[in-house]
Amino acid sequence: MRQGLLAMSMPTANYCAGTVPDGESVMKVGRRTLKDTPEALAGWHSIGGAQINVIAAPLPVSTALPNCLEVNFPSGKIAPVGFGNEGYFGTLKVNTSLTYKASFYYRFPTASTFKGSAIVGFQTSTGLSLGSATVALNGAQTSWLQVTVSVKPVQAPTNNNNLFSITLDGATSAGQTIHFAMLSLFPPTFNSVLNGMRVDIAQALQELAPGFLRFPGGKNLGNTIQDRWQWNATVGPVVNRPGRMGSWGYVNTDGLGLYEFLIFAEAIKAKPIMGVYSGQSLSGDSVEEEDLGPYIQQAIDQINFAIGPTTTTQGAMRSTLGHAAAFQLAFVEIGSEEFMSSDTYQTRWLDFVTILSQKFPQLKFIAASSANDPTLVPDPTTWDIHLFQTPGKLIHVSRQMYYVSDHARVGWLAQSSTFYDSFQRNGTTYLEGEYASISTDDSDPNDNRLTFPTMQSALGEAAFMTGLERNSDIVFGAAYAPLLNNVAGSQLTPSLISFDINNVYRSTSFYVQKLFSTNRGTQYVPSTVPDPNGVLFWSVSFTSPSHIFKIVNTGNSPEIITFIHPSFTVGTGTFILFNGTSTASNNPTTPNAVIPAAAKTTAMGAVRQWAYVAPPNSLTIFKAINEAYSNKAQSGTTEAYAKNVAQAFGYSAEQLQSIPVESQLGLGCGNPSLLHTSKKRRNRRITIRDEGRSYRTSNWIRHVCGHDRLARKNAKKQNFKPPQVSFVQTQLTDELPIVSDSVDCIISNCVINLLPLSGKANVLKESFRILKPGGRIVVSDIVAKKELPDDIKNDLTAYIDAGFQGSRVLLSFWLLMLTENHVEVLFLLFLPPKRPKPDFDANEWVASYQIYALKPGSTPTSGAPTAALNNWWDAYPKVQSPQHPLLQKNSCSYRNPSASEKDFAVIDVRRNDHAVEWAWAEECRVVPGLSHEVGEGHASKSYVMQGGIVGWLEKFGGEEDLVDRD
Repeated sequence: MRQGLLAMSMPTANYCAGTVPDGESVMKVGRRTLKDTPEALAGWHSIGGAQINVIAAPLPVSTALPNCLEVNFPSGKIAPVGFGNEGYFGTLKVNTSLTYKASFYYRFPTASTFKGSAIVGFQTSTGLSLGSATVALNGAQTSWLQVTVSVKPVQAPTNNNNLFSITLDGATSAGQTIHFAMLSLFPPTFNSVLNGMRVDIAQALQELAPGFLRFPGGKNLGNTIQDRWQWNATVGPVVNRPGRMGSWGYVNTDGLGLYEFLIFAEAIKAKPIMGVYSGQSLSGDSVEEEDLGPYIQQAIDQINFAIGPTTTTQGAMRSTLGHAAAFQLAFVEIGSEEFMSSDTYQTRWLDFVTILSQKFPQLKFIAASSANDPTLVPDPTTWDIHLFQTPGKLIHVSRQMYYVSDHARVGWLAQSSTFYDSFQRNGTTYLEGEYASISTDDSDPNDNRLTFPTMQSALGEAAFMTGLERNSDIVFGAAYAPLLNNVAGSQLTPSLISFDINNVYRSTSFYVQKLFSTNRGTQYVPSTVPDPNGVLFWSVSFTSPSHIFKIVNTGNSPEIITFIHPSFTVGTGTFILFNGTSTASNNPTTPNAVIPAAAKTTAMGAVRQWAYVAPPNSLTIFKAINEAYSNKAQSGTTEAYAKNVAQAFGYSAEQLQSIPVESQLGLGCGNPSLLHTSKKRRNRRITIRDEGRSYRTSNWIRHVCGHDRLARKNAKKQNFKPPQVSFVQTQLTDELPIVSDSVDCIISNCVINLLPLSGKANVLKESFRILKPGGRIVVSDIVAKKELPDDIKNDLTAYIDAGFQGSRVLLSFWLLMLTENHVEVLFLLFLPPKRPKPDFDANEWVASYQIYALKPGSTPTSGAPTAALNNWWDAYPKVQSPQHPLLQKNSCSYRNPSASEKDFAVIDVRRNDHAVEWAWAEECRVVPGLSHEVGEGHASKSYVMQGGIVGWLEKFGGEEDLVDRD
């Protein structure tokens, strides 16, 4: 699997090509502005009565900038006089925590005796100064001189209606005329690079951890032959960069040029994919083949600037800019979007690639037309394919690529997750240079484009990306487009990242891209191919020591997916869930409407098969870590294994060091949950329901209440007594005798499956009631994967005592958990049940699951109940019949353990524990009236024994199963 699968394509639309993303805050003067027209002064304002105008400079500051701003200072003024710029789109953010770098060129067209200072700084639209610095101006300066000054605002404005201003004293400047050019204002840039990226935008791009950066970007290579992007016009001092009219109808300053692209790619550790102009413009004009020579030479020079030795002119230029070493360029794309006018691409491809491959044999050259349409010679080894559609559909045929009306419907991308599956494996590779879900309209997507990505569109892309990962042997990179959108000048939506003067907005698509990029493997793991017409999609990859599962549910209902791996044993797993309603969108109004949940790690035992319920409209990243299975569920686990498991449940090394050595943190099904899910805290309470499993506790657990005679045995060994450890007996179909909001953790092992549906609902309801906000429940239990036929149900019931009469279909059980308000529910498959007969595969129908859920909210820091149980003895059944004579004053109380009488012992034994077979039964008498039905098919009888508790202990004290120390 290729490491650099995620790529980024630098944008040209949405006012993002070398303007705002480069961090500059104000417009430049002289970049092909129209002279003597109102448009020339757009964004510029007179201050104090100064007369300002854009003119053709008698002496241009450079051949690239033929115009200048002429300022005439009137007489009779006392207040400051000058001019200001309102910033791009009429907004200028002024931040008092930043120091800005301002620069400009000035000259006096006629020598003057003026000597004074210019005040360079910020002011509000009403003239209130926000901070400034002064620079000296000299009337004798008739040639252009650059002035650079740092300005730190001292007062915060109330809004962004501010000006960057240059003013002079009104009295001393009266009658003067000064020319200004190449004015610029920068806040700090990303990595402090000269002419670098705006920090917050660059950080968002870096956050994506892309493998590739494709530039200068799609249509940016040329709207016309004259206005094409030319690398040599974008490097060196910005005063020598003329800028140009871009393909999207606005002037590109090219302040973000070839060198800045390469520096930025290197800074974020992305490999550059560089495009070169191939003689075809978007207007349809093509350079004749006999005239291609200069354009091919310009491409050679451009490549030499990136990777050529410093002995070349271009390599030496790169070195003078501060980067003597060659950049890590491996891919060069010949042209851009050539499928729009491919009739001449055959000859242009042949001429360009023949000469360039001879000059640079180490490079790979990418064809920019539709794959195999037209047929190119020499046969390209790499193609750039663009796909824009709805989340569910698009037009696609075999190896053809269609660029339908620029972009198209949302639904296609999910359905086309198999787009590359049929491509030949013949050494040819593909760059998915641009793709996106942009509409939900089947009829005409471009008439109903999304303004911002939604969960629906993002998940369509996620489903498509699972196919890209599956085909990563031939698809080496893929880039969402458009990448950026200035919301003040949106032209083509939706975009991956939007921004305004104040903030950057990470879209739902952004988080999908990030989750895929930051959780990519080094090797793809083959698996069953998803149904392209379904709603569930996945991909599996590997990077030691983890398998990474990406699970996409594009539907509006939960979906079950089961993973079976013949050789990989999962020890722990980390889940990251990204989900929301299908129309949810991150935008300036709701910037964080949908963000990925924090990663949660859980121990999964040691399994090679597990199931997951993918929530509606969700992307789940599951990182499974290989861990050898330990079969010490009865005797214990190694300390290392136990602590690894505990750490998986969120404990720090410091916390684990404070746990007593004798504590067992990793015992089997049901046992590890006790200590995994309860952190060391005074008076922390844990409730355990456990049938037939054992666990160990230690002194750092302050209060445990449970239902289990084997657990009682273990508690007795460590001398745990109430209120530290309490055991209660109650019907799980009844209200639990435990205070609401008092328990940190509930653990249940193989109990809930015994209950009818109403009992299951009651247990979950009661669990929710007694849990503290932020408390958790962990259930290890047998659950049916699907509805059981009667013959199988009966067979299983005969084989397994617990039976499955009360089991629910997995999905129904999941919904039941949600109904009872549990959140973040995970189903993790544990050991499959044994086969009752050789020809029967029980795993097809049922399995043992660990179910983990949290109660919403956070644990209160104060006001928690002082006792978890109302009265711990109140959990025992009340006597329904008149009091028996044996239970009068001279016998021990049946309900109150505080009484001192010890004449008689009362023992309650369930028939399914085979009490009638025990020898002591002959020495005891059944207490009439105290016998009662415990549940369906289970009778309970009460016995008394002469000699009381002392006699009981003398005879049976060594048989711990018969003694309840409570």
